[in-house]
Amino acid sequence: SVQFGAYSTRALPHDVTADALKKAMEESLNLRDADRSDAGNVPGIGTLAVTRMRSGDEGGYRWTITFTSAIGNVPQLTVKNYLHSLDAAIAVETVQDGNSLGGTFTLGFNGAATPALAHDASATAVQAALSALPDVITARVERTNPTNNCGDGLCQNNPTPGGGNAWTIMITTQVGNVSPVAPTRPEATAEGLHRYVEVIGHQLTGVDATLDMEAGYGRSYAVNKGAIAPLTPYSLAFGGSGGTYGGKGGDGNG
Repeated sequence: SVQFGAYSTRALPHDVTADALKKAMEESLNLRDADRSDAGNVPGIGTLAVTRMRSGDEGGYRWTITFTSAIGNVPQLTVKNYLHSLDAAIAVETVQDGNSLGGTFTLGFNGAATPALAHDASATAVQAALSALPDVITARVERTNPTNNCGDGLCQNNPTPGGGNAWTIMITTQVGNVSPVAPTRPEATAEGLHRYVEVIGHQLTGVDATLDMEAGYGRSYAVNKGAIAPLTPYSLAFGGSGGTYGGKGGDGNG
């Protein structure tokens, strides 16, 4: 039988075919109908590609298993030996390690920088770091794989194959804000300075590790964010007894 973490297959024939091994592993070593929002649900192996070839002159076989969806460097499989023959044995070895991201990165806004953040920093950690910057009033951050249980690569919001994530960031700030006293004032159509959250630097590890920032929500996995079109900062005015353009709104509920 084959084990992966807490998952295990049934006992398999000594000459199990590639297709049968693939089916048994994908069915037994993966989450089934689990709620991915529950961080306690541990991901399995994902999807596989399996080949088989003869090994030696005594009826042995060699199976090559490729993890086609799993994220990062997958933990080693283990096996339990039920073979009945003189000195019969089975061994597992890694032919190629998976690419796995590591290290840290730093973000900044309007000349101020966050502390170094882990390559897989949670949305809460990134949000707290940005909120602490002097010119950021509020920050909201969402991240792919929020519960860290999509290592099998079977989620809609997977990390990248090497374990990279995408963060959707929205901040509020007074930097560049234009506040006309009336909608007909010339300032009503003026644009203030554009200031964006930016990548200050990174110390990422892994093959071809990189980090980039993009305006807008076109690449966001956050619910409904992809439908938001603006690529530049904008101001909002609202208030329970009537909003004032560019201002804080009138007295009342706002």
